[in-house]
Amino acid sequence: MAEQSNGITKSLVLIVAIILIILVGGASYFYTTYQNSTMTTAQTNSTMTTGQTISSNMTVSTSANATTLSTTTNVTTSNLSTLKQNATTQDYHLTLQLSPPAQMLSMNQTVTATSGEVMVSGQVSNTTSMNTTDTYLLEVHVYNITSGAVVTNQNVSIQIINHTTNQTLTVPVIVMYDLKTGPSDTHFGNNITLPAGSYTIKVTVAGETAKFNINVTNQ
Repeated sequence: MAEQSNGITKSLVLIVAIILIILVGGASYFYTTYQNSTMTTAQTNSTMTTGQTISSNMTVSTSANATTLSTTTNVTTSNLSTLKQNATTQDYHLTLQLSPPAQMLSMNQTVTATSGEVMVSGQVSNTTSMNTTDTYLLEVHVYNITSGAVVTNQNVSIQIINHTTNQTLTVPVIVMYDLKTGPSDTHFGNNITLPAGSYTIKVTVAGETAKFNINVTNQ
């Protein structure tokens, strides 16, 4: 009887051992599966985050490029007695005006003068003659595109590209306003010489460029 009891005990121990082995193996399997699932999820999240960052950078890059985009207008005119053309950039509205040359006035001269352009800053171009038919006053009026306010304190540069000679002239920019109108008329430009030909006038305001294409035919 003792031997039979011992045999039963050994059988029970063996069965319990087999059950424990099965349980441990199953737990290990489920743990490994869960860990792999977690790692896959983490990798997926990482990929999504990277993709969002790239998309954001592309948007910023596009926005940055937009600041240099310009609007081009085309006009053919004769004698340019008075010409006005408009263009816009991302932040500014610009009006280009060409008219007969104007007398540039210092602040001291405004006491006795009755007409002319009052110079706030800048210098008169030394290469321009007031007595030639090819001389014009180039004015660029700049406005904030959102508020419509006159822009007076931004850095403005003006270049004239002569397509006949392939030469580029950088215009000495004067900040000025019409004596009769007053400071509310503040604009940028100078007296310039434009012989007959085809030109592109590039105006850059705080890094944003607008282009005006004109053909000058003097008759």
